Amino acid sequence: SPVPNFSPPPPMHASSTEPTSPAETQSPAHLPPSTAPPPKYPCGEVPSFGCSNSRSEPCVFDDECARGGLGCGAGGSQLCRFCGFAQFYACPVVHKPPHP
Repeated sequence: SPVPNFSPPPPMHASSTEPTSPAETQSPAHLPPSTAPPPKYPCGEVPSFGCSNSRSEPCVFDDECARGGLGCGAGGSQLCRFCGFAQFYACPVVHKPPHP
């Protein structure tokens, strides 16, 4: 008896536009709220070492860096400023209220 024409289904290839994980298959409205959004800058109001790989090069968020200036652009972020080492300005002192 003749064999019916049968062709296998085309192979499935992932494209760059297809979701690759379960989280990507859901729209943002269906995702649970994040407890903390990822930081927008590698620096914060308190001097830290998030702008470079060196533990001797602190940086701090400074909105004055929108106009540029010495140390601005730390960590590749315009509003982060290197402080407290080499030729850079001193780091600001941040006072936190005592815990009750």
